[in-house]
Amino acid sequence: MSAPSILAYLKFPARSESVGSFPTLRCDHCRKELGHYVHRYWRMRFCSSACMTAYQQRLAETTKTKIRRLDLMVN
Repeated sequence: MSAPSILAYLKFPARSESVGSFPTLRCDHCRKELGHYVHRYWRMRFCSSACMTAYQQRLAETTKTKIRRLDLMVN
């Protein structure tokens, strides 16, 4: 399964709002509605560990390096 294109992000917003209801939170990778258990990674929300791992794998090496440095500063 490949990552969604940029058009998928434009077509399916992270939160869809209906009249008279709360916004629906969506997975930052596959855009499915989030269930009761949410996986988090740097303020992002994922519906499963598979989506979170897929997101992490497509990050550029420079971005991964920056995240590791930030993790070291926090800990």
